[in-house]
Amino acid sequence: MDQILKIKLGREVKDYLSITFGLICYALGWAAFLLPYQITTGGVTGISAIIYYVTGIEIQVSYFIINAVFLGFALKILGPKFSLKTIYAIFMLTFLLWLFQALLKNPDGTLPQLLGPGVHALDDVSFTVEKGEFVAIVGPSGSGKSTLMHILGGVDSPTSGKVFVDGTEIGTLDETELAIFRRRQIGLIYQFYNLIPVLNIKENITLPLLLDGREVDEKSLSDLVSSLGLTDRLGYLPNQLSGGQQQRVSIGRALITHPALILADEPTGNLDRQNSAEIIELLKMFNRQHSQTLLVITHDENIALQADRILVVEDGRIMRDETLRSCPGGEGKAQ
Repeated sequence: MDQILKIKLGREVKDYLSITFGLICYALGWAAFLLPYQITTGGVTGISAIIYYVTGIEIQVSYFIINAVFLGFALKILGPKFSLKTIYAIFMLTFLLWLFQALLKNPDGTLPQLLGPGVHALDDVSFTVEKGEFVAIVGPSGSGKSTLMHILGGVDSPTSGKVFVDGTEIGTLDETELAIFRRRQIGLIYQFYNLIPVLNIKENITLPLLLDGREVDEKSLSDLVSSLGLTDRLGYLPNQLSGGQQQRVSIGRALITHPALILADEPTGNLDRQNSAEIIELLKMFNRQHSQTLLVITHDENIALQADRILVVEDGRIMRDETLRSCPGGEGKAQ
């Protein structure tokens, strides 16, 4: 009997050592290589990274909260014995993410770019976008389109130059001020919907308001979800919706704060032709009705031709700036 217990104990110790080693490598990779370069991945950690880039909430905080919800379901369904190693992994990774960031951070609170500043994704880019204008940004993969979008959204910082959004120079804002500005003035829409899987549709859409400590205006929410065609889906979870419906939810989440600027990075990249057309029509509708400035990265020529203006980006430079139709309004400037 003692021999059997020793064998089982040895296996458990070996399992926990293996788990710990894997978590150390994983957390170190995030702190040293992914977070400093504003890179994300899939899964809960990837969602937490996006929340961190957009809101400034530390990655380990949202990671723990999201996993705590999953863990609650696991404990209820499977029991504590089965979930013991999962509990250990969640707590340990939360701690390691915090630890490695604390050890690596520069005195100014930023994480060092250990691989260097990288290539010049953008070079001498300067342009002005009118308030309420719909601009399509096109160009080959690797041309700098997404980097430009991240800089305009305050997710990344330029090495030189200034960025003005709705009259505010976002480069002068500290981390907390920038996170607040992003939540309130910039709506981000991605190709991958990045919805929180354990939150229902209403909770996903209103999440930016809750993170900002603001109450939900039920009338405004009702009007928004009605425009999106989601009125009868508010209690559903994301995995109960089609791809087109999930992208509508992500649009609702981006628009719930009534931002001045909407940034959409390949918003139809995962959708069929019909759903793509419907999503673009929704974005155009909000652009027209609320005079919200809309910038869309796309490879679809048909979508680009519906914009007021097309910017062609190649090798980090704007090679062509073509106005298709005029758009009255104020201006915001990006340099």
